Amino acid sequence: MIRDYDIKFVNKEITPFGGLSLFFKMLVKCRFEEHLAQSGIPVQDSNRGYKPAQLILGLFAGVWCGTNCFGHLDVVRYDQALCKLLGWERGADHRAYQRYFCKFSQGVNQRVFGELFSWFFSELLFDNYTLDFDSTIIVREGFQEGLPKDTTPSDRAVCRAILFLPSFRM
Repeated sequence: MIRDYDIKFVNKEITPFGGLSLFFKMLVKCRFEEHLAQSGIPVQDSNRGYKPAQLILGLFAGVWCGTNCFGHLDVVRYDQALCKLLGWERGADHRAYQRYFCKFSQGVNQRVFGELFSWFFSELLFDNYTLDFDSTIIVREGFQEGLPKDTTPSDRAVCRAILFLPSFRM
């Protein structure tokens, strides 16, 4: 049975990425920005520059929204509802990300991410594991070098084991 729905226009901003609020609430709860500031990430030289935490979180948001290059990070900038959801007055342009990440060198990367990884892995609880097996049949046509002639598709199944780390302690 089809229900009757009231379809109407509302004068509110919406975003298809509202689910990111749960991810960012988790980051707030585990005090990610505080640990990020303590890790020694490069600071901005200009008082007009974006805060490093906003750029890092904007990069996270962009990746979770499906971006795969700096130019695509504008999807976060132009989504006003997402910026409001994250508490930003305005989102950063993709060139701001490029300029900021040019401040990272190999030494800075090792120092910053060494601190962040140390903190992150100290918060993990290793009290249970989930092992997930997924069998996928790969069908191949034609001559397969190295396979006996009587090999069936089920013999060629690829079995992957994925180890899921336990939840992050908050």
